[in-house]
Amino acid sequence: MFPYIWLEKPLLKRLSLDVFQPDGSLTPTAVEILGLEAEEAIKLRESLKRIVSQQRHQETERARVVQEHLPEIAKEEGPKFTLRIDPVQEIPNDLGNAFKATLTEQLGAQRMGLLKGSIEIGFSELFGEQPNEARTLSFVLLPSGVFSWAQKSNGRGDFGSGYPDIRPIVPEHLHHLIPPEFLEKPPEPDQP
Repeated sequence: MFPYIWLEKPLLKRLSLDVFQPDGSLTPTAVEILGLEAEEAIKLRESLKRIVSQQRHQETERARVVQEHLPEIAKEEGPKFTLRIDPVQEIPNDLGNAFKATLTEQLGAQRMGLLKGSIEIGFSELFGEQPNEARTLSFVLLPSGVFSWAQKSNGRGDFGSGYPDIRPIVPEHLHHLIPPEFLEKPPEPDQP
């Protein structure tokens, strides 16, 4: 059994890979594909983590709990929780641009091109779309013990129901804003 396979560069560009970890650093797979030396990977990891940490800190400063629930949630019975994240007032793309510049500077254009599509998807997941209006997330704990949620940002909305936990929906760096009763596991219904 051979540990490696050969791929043409155009095929590699079309692969969809997880390039970034949640903290902004490259995944071990991306480090290996890009052929980064250990020292090079450490330097890049620290730079990217610092930028993502700053972005999350800024978002945390703009996040607050509000009582104006989105319409899909307001009409439901049960305890409600709404989180509003105000948009960036200053130039919104500074940290995103710094992240991309750091990647390009340390990887070079040729290596950036190898995973271009995956890098763009990963970047979008880390930094999201820069909203020009507040992003609102509303949740309700239904009598059945599951959650429904709604989200509105940049004039678009999403809705979901039947979730046992809201933590995967709320960005991790904002979990401290979730009321304790929304983190407790509801008791199981009595079985006949």
